[in-house]
Amino acid sequence: MNRFLLTCCATICSVASFAQTDVKPIVNSYTGDLYIALQTEEYTDDARVPAKVFVNASETEGKVDFSLPNFSFAGMQLGDIFLPNIALNEAEGTYTFGENPNVRFNFTTAGIIADARLDEKRSYIKGDSIVAYIPVQWIMSEDSSMPIYVLFKGIVNNNFAIENGNFNEVSFWQQSRPWDSTHGLFDWSELESNEDYWNQSKWQLDEFITPTPWCIANVTGMNGIGATLVGEPIQVNDEEAEVADFAVKLTNRPNPFMDTQIVPGYMSLGTTWATADVMNLEKSADGGAFGGIAFKGKPDAIQFDYIRSHGKATGDATANEGEETYKASTINASEPATVVAYLWKGQYAQANVPGETKFGSPNKVTMYNRDRNILGLETTTGGNVTTSDDAACVASVVKSIEGDQTGSLATMVVDLNYGEFAGSDVQPDSLNIIFSASDYFGKRSKVGAGNTLVVDNVKLLYYHSLKDVTFNGKPVAFSEGNTATLTESYDANKLSYVKVGEGATVSSSFNEETNVLTLTVKAQDVRFNPEAVTTYTIQFAPTETGINDVKTNVSAASKTIYTIDGRRANTLVKGVNIVGGKKIVK
Repeated sequence: MNRFLLTCCATICSVASFAQTDVKPIVNSYTGDLYIALQTEEYTDDARVPAKVFVNASETEGKVDFSLPNFSFAGMQLGDIFLPNIALNEAEGTYTFGENPNVRFNFTTAGIIADARLDEKRSYIKGDSIVAYIPVQWIMSEDSSMPIYVLFKGIVNNNFAIENGNFNEVSFWQQSRPWDSTHGLFDWSELESNEDYWNQSKWQLDEFITPTPWCIANVTGMNGIGATLVGEPIQVNDEEAEVADFAVKLTNRPNPFMDTQIVPGYMSLGTTWATADVMNLEKSADGGAFGGIAFKGKPDAIQFDYIRSHGKATGDATANEGEETYKASTINASEPATVVAYLWKGQYAQANVPGETKFGSPNKVTMYNRDRNILGLETTTGGNVTTSDDAACVASVVKSIEGDQTGSLATMVVDLNYGEFAGSDVQPDSLNIIFSASDYFGKRSKVGAGNTLVVDNVKLLYYHSLKDVTFNGKPVAFSEGNTATLTESYDANKLSYVKVGEGATVSSSFNEETNVLTLTVKAQDVRFNPEAVTTYTIQFAPTETGINDVKTNVSAASKTIYTIDGRRANTLVKGVNIVGGKKIVK
């Protein structure tokens, strides 16, 4: 008996020891506000900056990794705070964190050593919200430290939206560090040793900024010489407005050292790049974008606001006073602007892609997820293209923006084409969007100087409607309010419709008492956009039966009458009667 009890106890303890909190419901990125206070824990809006944190599943079951990327303090870019293997507990929908030790960080760029941890007593996740207290100790010496109090409050990041699509978060505008195949992300500090160039061009380099997560295609030229600014923030509302509304202005600009070479202005959610052999520009010039952002939604369209204008030649009488003009030979008044977007999965790799501007042959790299490779277009530079087994371009669009749109912002909606993957279960894992002031895939020699594209309020649209609704092969006509009335009885097998919204869902409910069918269409982003729901109702006739079909015009005078329970009657009774083998309803 004692042995049996011990065995039971051991079994129970074993089960308990392996019981782990399921971390999947809270694994996500969270967007919100980061508050920083020095020495005393007093948080103010002046110390508030937009930020993002990540909660990821650890290698250890039931634990999570907490990370705060790009942590900065007092204007110093420190680096990432990464706190691994934190236990997770759940009670009534609230997740709390277990004890976790200080982690030592050596932020070498700022010469700062600090300890950080997650305050398990005050940090939690509930629903879509997170509150995280991160006490940081700045190690001044072996015997002294300075407390830095860090608080993050945020909500689950909308994984179906584009971050910073309105370009208004000032803190999201950061120095652009153009990529090339020698330096990776170019480090401007390397140029400080070149005093003449630095004094001549530092002003321009300081203006090389980009609205993260976007990447403006400013170029470094050849080791910094010939650096060209092609994108900048501009205010599109009244300068006296209480809150400034910013947009991105992209401009095709001449290279400052070779004004016949026009650098195309564009930006991407991926990484922009450019290449050329200065000794053979016509044949070697190339560029574009590679990569993008992690993304698993299925948007139906891209919506954005824009202004479009074309450059004017020097001496053009229509040029406004103070307006920048260009050599007549560099103008292209018919060049369209372009918006490009594509969703894909897997990996595309192209060998031997040159990725810089220099005298002679540029250094080459293997470039991953290059725009032309994913879209199935030819390339003028680069070697063989290989793909992973699961690689697929799930949806795409290349849209030309013709003519001019000057003055106020106009709105454009561009639908994505899912092609063979329409209606399929194939899910993308990445997204890239490109806006260009030029014909993006056109000839480099046709890029027009001074052509501009202003872009603002970029959104992804998720449709939620039905089309081609039929019943028994006949179209169903809906009136205002998406209601319809039919004279037939409901039969689910006779109803047909087409869902509008690649990631939308449709649910149906039939009320047998009222004979009303309700069809509810929800957009894929309905969690973050509760209004993205469309409801259709169809009023059907009562369900017909054999009894409903019985006519009362049969004479009972010459026929024997029976009630439904088999009793003989002299006359028809109320309800169902059997007369001459036929059912008659009175």
